[in-house]
Amino acid sequence: AETLFAAQGNSGGAAQIAFGLAHYGLGEIIDLANLGGGPPACPRCSPTPGYSREPLLSGNPRLHYPSTTVRFFLGENEPTQYIIDNANEYFNAITSEKRIQIVPNTLHNVAFTQEGTAALIAAVREAVTAQ
Repeated sequence: AETLFAAQGNSGGAAQIAFGLAHYGLGEIIDLANLGGGPPACPRCSPTPGYSREPLLSGNPRLHYPSTTVRFFLGENEPTQYIIDNANEYFNAITSEKRIQIVPNTLHNVAFTQEGTAALIAAVREAVTAQ
């Protein structure tokens, strides 16, 4: 069986995975990118060391990841409109396989709810089964 390389992050973590896909070629090694609660557009991410401070779609981003499925998980009750807007902007810009799921009964931290955890686990199971 093939090894599946998955990356999963929420909010700023989702932004970092997305930034790595768009600017550093992570699509060459990541099979599944689960982006929860975003990604928000940096530099609006918290100014934590190690986080990108450049806009996600700045410069000349790569937006086609032929060997990567990018899945977005947004909370049904996400309180921050710019996170929804920025996630949709990146989603719409990607030209390869992508999916978006609205997670019921969830605010921003998708993995912190039963529904969010179930959606993330289902995404990984689906990716493993598809191999």
